[in-house]
Amino acid sequence: MRYADLTPGEIADHLHDAYTRDRRLGIVPDSTPERQALADYLGCHKEARDEAWEAWRTVLEAEGHDLEDAEYWLDVEFAPPCPE
Repeated sequence: MRYADLTPGEIADHLHDAYTRDRRLGIVPDSTPERQALADYLGCHKEARDEAWEAWRTVLEAEGHDLEDAEYWLDVEFAPPCPE
């Protein structure tokens, strides 16, 4: 899967699945190649990350999730910045 070809909404769907899984299970997240590829893509493409966050934030707000926790998860636990 080429994440560059996905819309921000489609990326947000992947993020939402990973986030709710991580928070529901309370375990160390899996490290599937697909998950790592998305994390690497978002970590290295700030504009894509920002657009995905905007799309995902709408879903999070509608479902009553903690936005600060979700953004921390995205930036620190899921997709830290790209190593230079």
